[in-house]
Amino acid sequence: MTRPLIFLTTFLLSLLHITLTNADLIKRDVSPASNLALPGNWTYVGCWNDTQGDRTLSGASTADSKNMNATACITYCSNKNFVYAGTEYGDECYCGNILGAASTLQSDSTCSMGCAYNSSEACGAGNELTIYYANKPAPQGPITNLGPPGWTSMGCWTDGGTRTLGHGVSVAGGQGNMSVVACTTACDAAGYSLAGVEYASQWYVKDVSV
Repeated sequence: MTRPLIFLTTFLLSLLHITLTNADLIKRDVSPASNLALPGNWTYVGCWNDTQGDRTLSGASTADSKNMNATACITYCSNKNFVYAGTEYGDECYCGNILGAASTLQSDSTCSMGCAYNSSEACGAGNELTIYYANKPAPQGPITNLGPPGWTSMGCWTDGGTRTLGHGVSVAGGQGNMSVVACTTACDAAGYSLAGVEYASQWYVKDVSV
C-alpha cells in the first residue's frame, strides 16, 4: 500500500522541479539596451508602470511581433517628434512628450520580458514600460496668432456639417501659402468681417451681419 504513495510523491516532486525550472527559463535575466547602442542622444531612464486607462506614454503607439526592440521603438517615436519611447510586453511601443501623472518608477527587474527582436533586451512586461528619453525638450505646439492689425482673435471654435463660417475664398499662392495673414487679407478683400483657418491649409469666412 505504501509503494504507490511513494511513487506519487516522487512524481509530484519531479513535476514541481520541472515547473520551477521552466519558470526560471521564462523569467530569464534581461537588461535594457545600452545607451551607447541607442540612436542619437537617447538614454535609458528606467522601468515605469503603465495602465490602460491612463497611459504613461499617451502619444503614438505601434506593435511588431518580430522586430521590436529599443532602437525600433525609438526610431518610430523620433520620426513622430516624440521625446519619450517605451517598449512594453515584448513587442509593443509607446511614445509621448511627458510621462503620465499616474506613472511611477519601478525596479529595473520589474521589466522582465525580452524584446521580440532580441530576447536578452528588456522590453517592459505586462503593464510595465522600459522607457528611453531623447534628452531634449519636447517640441512646442502652435501658439495662437492674435491676427494682423485691425483683426482680433476670437479663440478656437468647433466646426461641423453646418459650417461655422460658411464661405471660402482663395488666398494668394493657394493652400500651400496658408497663414493667418493670408486668410485675413483675402477675407478683407472679399468684404468679410470674420475669418477662420482650419486643418492647417483650409480657410473660411463669414460676414458678421449674416
